[in-house]
Amino acid sequence: MVDDAPHSAPAARRRADPALPPSDPRSAAVHAKLYAAAERLGAGGLTCSVSSLTREAGVSRSVFYVHFADLPDFALHLQQSRIHEIAEAAAIERGTNPLHAMLQAHHRLVAHFSANRALYLAALALGGGAAAAHSTATAVRAALLDHMATLTPPPGIHPQFVANYLAHAVTGTLTDWLQAPGDLTDDALAQQLFAMLPTWLYRDPETAVGSPDGV
Repeated sequence: MVDDAPHSAPAARRRADPALPPSDPRSAAVHAKLYAAAERLGAGGLTCSVSSLTREAGVSRSVFYVHFADLPDFALHLQQSRIHEIAEAAAIERGTNPLHAMLQAHHRLVAHFSANRALYLAALALGGGAAAAHSTATAVRAALLDHMATLTPPPGIHPQFVANYLAHAVTGTLTDWLQAPGDLTDDALAQQLFAMLPTWLYRDPETAVGSPDGV
């Protein structure tokens, strides 16, 4: 598709970590406008392309390509930015209610993918599905490892392996659901993802280890 063909963007303008906002306020403002535009397009059930994004955001295509290589690259940045925000919110909330914080994190994650289904499907259609899935899993894995660093896992548990396993399970499930949601609602999917978690991730280790899903 010519509209969304890859462009060469200045390397100096690219962020090393897509999850973090640009340090330059002007760049951060452009990203925020485009992210908000993508979510408005998604909410309206409209097609998502570079042209529709830039038109909705009120920025030029040339500005878009200064910051992003193509539509899949933009989708990756939006996704990792939101995953980072969800993880930060969960880190704050788990101080008072770890179970609620973890459940809400899954609801927010699913809600984000649901609201931006058109964008992510368009990015998948342009190719790079495997790379996109790997990037999603990497972001989820990093969030899980940050969370596990605050816990004392049950004996014999290796956080790296657990985080990797869960991150790829979540990513694969979300990707399949985006393409074929069937009759599974957002809330039902969030509950399913939450149910896959070992309970020691959101309960006191002494009470979680003895439960059937404690490991």
